[in-house]
Amino acid sequence: MTQALQFFSPPTFDDPQLDRSAATLNTILLTMLGVGLLGLLVTSVGVYTSRFMSVLVAVVVVLFCYIVFKLGNLFIPSVLAPLVVFGLISYQAFVGTGINDLNVVGYAAGIGLASLLLGRRAALPATALAIASLTLLYVLEETGVLVTGLDSGDLDDLVVISLLITLSGVILYVLMGNLEATLADLRDLNNTLEDRIAKRTEDLRIAKERAEESDRMKSQFLASMSHELRTPLNSILTFNELIAMEAMGPVTDEQVDFLHKSIDSGRHLLALINDVLDITKLQSGMMQMHVEDGVDLRPEIDTAVDIGRTLLQDKPEIELTVHIATDLPTVRGDRRRIKQIMLNLVSNACKFTETGSVTVAAENRAGSFYFSVTATGPGIPPDQHEIIFDPFVQTETGVKHAGGTGLGLPISKRLVEAHNGQLHLTSDTGKGATFTFSLPGEKAAADV
Repeated sequence: MTQALQFFSPPTFDDPQLDRSAATLNTILLTMLGVGLLGLLVTSVGVYTSRFMSVLVAVVVVLFCYIVFKLGNLFIPSVLAPLVVFGLISYQAFVGTGINDLNVVGYAAGIGLASLLLGRRAALPATALAIASLTLLYVLEETGVLVTGLDSGDLDDLVVISLLITLSGVILYVLMGNLEATLADLRDLNNTLEDRIAKRTEDLRIAKERAEESDRMKSQFLASMSHELRTPLNSILTFNELIAMEAMGPVTDEQVDFLHKSIDSGRHLLALINDVLDITKLQSGMMQMHVEDGVDLRPEIDTAVDIGRTLLQDKPEIELTVHIATDLPTVRGDRRRIKQIMLNLVSNACKFTETGSVTVAAENRAGSFYFSVTATGPGIPPDQHEIIFDPFVQTETGVKHAGGTGLGLPISKRLVEAHNGQLHLTSDTGKGATFTFSLPGEKAAADV
């Protein structure tokens, strides 16, 4: 089937305009072949058997045209195809009805075909050829060489029909001229659009590269600044802690209270700087992972649970429930970063939950490690399930309850993905939320 389609497809050229002309000529020649074969079938029986040979000659000529066309020559078939139409119409007048209105339609079709294949200038020579053919038929009929059996060879009929054919040729000449002009305008417009698209694509590519470079430089700058800010801040915290411990001399209770408040604020600021440093490193590809094999995550889960209990000390009405499977798989990854993910999820649940419970669970699912935190907090509307994983984005509830920068979840998501895992959220407004992340277990990953 495919080979048959390729056989009947037009030849290709380097020039797009030639390709379009070839496609048009291919369709016309195949149509003429189809009509000719049907004509052979009709004229092989019945009252039309006398015309079988004329149709056969036309089919042979069209077949020759198609073979020449398939060899890459467009001119010869373009000339011969209209001549086949002229020949058939002339033969019809010779053996059939003589010169009558049918000749106008047939010759007009030949003129239109010549105009379509050879351009508008071919309409006028084709018109002259049609009139010359009719005149020759008239002369042959008047001299007795041609006998049609009908009184249709009068001079006035010839003049009227010739005028009609001339009018048809002029109309076709004008129409083809307008069509060619329209096609030329369309080609120019298409070329202009292609040039504009190419230029716009190049502009977008350059803009994209500049934006990526700007984003990379921004991330590098923030990472560098965050690192530089942590060093003096750690020194400030250390000095405040030494003073609060009376290492520099006695201090009053009021001074100790202010020092502890200063230390708490400094630690909060340090946590924010660490978050900014982490997200910028992740975005710029500067995050270095200390990957280990055979990481057992039970100690990290215990640490996260202990932190959760500490955060819930002032919320005795909230129950902390823990479900840890005994057959947890080991994973390959950065132990410290995985613990960071757990701490982010557990601390968020404890902060946003005012009543009810917080449930921490870890299990083995088909050899993969699954960790989930479920809280009966305010929940998250479905339309915000995606945006909460964007940096510096917080829900209204999140800002109201905990403040912060909105970096915990984006960092957690990127860290999970860096371990070839996935982080999912299941939540609705007023129905709490469940955050679950999965990591491929070592054995499961080895079996893939």
